[in-house]
Amino acid sequence: MQGDNRVDPTEPGTVELIERGQALDLLREALDAAAHGCGRTALVCGEAGIGKTSLVTELVSAHHDGNVLWGGCEALFSPRPLGPLYDMAPSLGERVKSMLGLDGGRVELFATFLAGLQEAAGTTVVVLEDLHWADAATLDLVKFLARRIQRVRALLVLSYRDDELDERHPLQMVLGDLPANAVVRVPLPPLSEAGVDALARQSNRSAEGIFAATGGNPFFVTEALRAEGLPATVRDAVIARAARQTSAVRAILDLVAIAPGRLETGLVDAVLAPAPADVAAALACGLLNADGRWYSYRHELGRIAIEQALPGPIAAALHARLLAVLECQHAGQIAMSRLVHHASKAGDVGAVMK
Repeated sequence: MQGDNRVDPTEPGTVELIERGQALDLLREALDAAAHGCGRTALVCGEAGIGKTSLVTELVSAHHDGNVLWGGCEALFSPRPLGPLYDMAPSLGERVKSMLGLDGGRVELFATFLAGLQEAAGTTVVVLEDLHWADAATLDLVKFLARRIQRVRALLVLSYRDDELDERHPLQMVLGDLPANAVVRVPLPPLSEAGVDALARQSNRSAEGIFAATGGNPFFVTEALRAEGLPATVRDAVIARAARQTSAVRAILDLVAIAPGRLETGLVDAVLAPAPADVAAALACGLLNADGRWYSYRHELGRIAIEQALPGPIAAALHARLLAVLECQHAGQIAMSRLVHHASKAGDVGAVMK
């Protein structure tokens, strides 16, 4: 097998990775174990934009003793079974390619793919990205490979958004069945304020307000440093994620978005009366946090993106409904500035004057 990638991980990034030394060391140790005949599975996880691809790219950019196979899953309306293998197809043996797309025989296909890894010269890095979108066949492939990887000179790198996995997600069940002694977990946290400052210095930009707006998410930080105001790339990424939710979940996202900072869970219940399953889905989509009595967006830029995407009449109606609940249930307990904010956004001149 010869390496082939959807992105080119052989080209080192032009920007130094910030606060990822420990994660990179874990991956390098796993790759070294694989090179000595003890294959490993590395689980690289974190929220969208946290830098999973950049980290893996940094790893394989220095991998000269073998091959790289790189494939990924996508949030397609009609998911293609075994999509990552099709990404790798140009680098796979003729027998594996001939078996792709055939009905049945997936165990034989998986076994043939594994045999190719066993026969390859050097150490192979197999990267499967965005497994939170994986179809059932790809998850079967992951389980098949991970349970046999210890016999192969290969490192299986699996990346996924852990903030989008609830206890019922199919990937969660697969991860729970992996052999613990051959698994390396590489969670990626947000950057610290010092890390954001370091990125800003690389870009010759001021870091003022960037950490507060982005929560240390490297993608958001990088885009915010490049643009004035809300970056279009951030807006599009957030809107795309919200668009995949049901209307009931989107209603929760919209309501929390119109309240700067955070919004009481009791107010969400009073305005929307959401079903528990919809609340759980809203939290699992990766945009919201829940902290006791409050809901808030993980990143202020995400909240702004959703708020700005709301059509004017819908936003005004939400502000009016929230204002009515605040005046009815919390009279005398709410700051006047907060009432004025929602009254103004609702276009209620009488309420503003009151």
